[in-house]
Amino acid sequence: QMSELVSQFEVSSEYTQISYKDSVYRVTPLEYADFFKWLANVKDGVPAYITVDSTNGTAKLVRLKDLGYGNMKYVPSSLFNSNLMRHLRFQYPTEIFGSPSFEIDEDGHPWYVCSTYSYKLVGDKKYVTGAIFMDPITGESTKYDVNSVPTWSDRIFPEALVVEEIGDYGSLQNGFFNSFIGQKGVIAPSSGYNYIEKDGDIWLYTGVTSVNADQSNLGFILVNLRTHEALRIDAPGADETSAMKSAEDEVQNYGYEATFPVLVNVNGRPTYLMSLRSEAGESKSVLKMYAMVDATDYQKVTTVSVDQGLNVLKKQMIAIQGGSDNTASLATEKKQITVMDLRQIINEGNTIYYFKDEQGNRYRMNFSVRYEDILAFLNEGDQVTVEYIESDDISLVQAIS
Repeated sequence: QMSELVSQFEVSSEYTQISYKDSVYRVTPLEYADFFKWLANVKDGVPAYITVDSTNGTAKLVRLKDLGYGNMKYVPSSLFNSNLMRHLRFQYPTEIFGSPSFEIDEDGHPWYVCSTYSYKLVGDKKYVTGAIFMDPITGESTKYDVNSVPTWSDRIFPEALVVEEIGDYGSLQNGFFNSFIGQKGVIAPSSGYNYIEKDGDIWLYTGVTSVNADQSNLGFILVNLRTHEALRIDAPGADETSAMKSAEDEVQNYGYEATFPVLVNVNGRPTYLMSLRSEAGESKSVLKMYAMVDATDYQKVTTVSVDQGLNVLKKQMIAIQGGSDNTASLATEKKQITVMDLRQIINEGNTIYYFKDEQGNRYRMNFSVRYEDILAFLNEGDQVTVEYIESDDISLVQAIS
């Protein structure tokens, strides 16, 4: 979509996760490719930004003129007086603020949101006092205190600061000296974080674990990046790294790598949701499969190919967890069949088995290392026991023996 722009602009490496139009998106602006490209285009400004739907991966180039707006004149990649940080500093010479994040409002209008700070307590702990909203098209800006920021904004409290606060919360509950002597009740955030959309806001999610490397979580903490509201959920189980390894082991024959998981609620049980990616050149960015791992029992894991979708993944997870969902027929059945008309299809590196039984019922099963010794030598005429989710079209096989 950037055929006439690619020689003049690049895609910024800075993405912001936002809630937008009832979904979750990452947004990023274009930026000037170099000094000479800036010189040639600074009069007109940056003409577009990019949105990426985090649910289905669809990327879209949004041209500002199509929305009835002018181009962005004040951006981080610009120079001299049109440089965003320089422009802000002239407007607020005494304010303490950090790096701005790019966001769009519900009408698609671009904004740069720059959190403002002050310091307090022992060690001069930094805290957020509000935010400056700057229109990159006109250069005009408005400063809000922390309790009056526009509700469409999703990132007032930066992730690095929130993770630091979670660490302080976990280490200092029983006093400063206990944080390194005895460490009674001391907890720490897990090795990474992700995002959850809830009621139109973006929440940072991370697990909390003991200070000992025991590969388990004591629970989870969610922090609203707009309001600073925090929730703690006590749910002992596997940490995110263990869940990622469990998902990778399920498809180890493909060599896929798991992304850091998102915590989701599957039929009332905390469950890790993650993507599995293969290598594409130097970047591991080709999405191949989805995986779910039970957060309290990481031996319960299921995967589906991307074309099957998340609804099928959820149904399989509920079946493995032994639950039921009133919104769909998810009853797992088990019976012995004779395999007829066996076929194997490889879809983007994923081996999928299709077969019929003696009554003409059709079944589908993804290759699983757990059943490798059976699937590798499965032939027409073999009698097997299958555990499956019944469907009017093709039943989904969960286990085979």
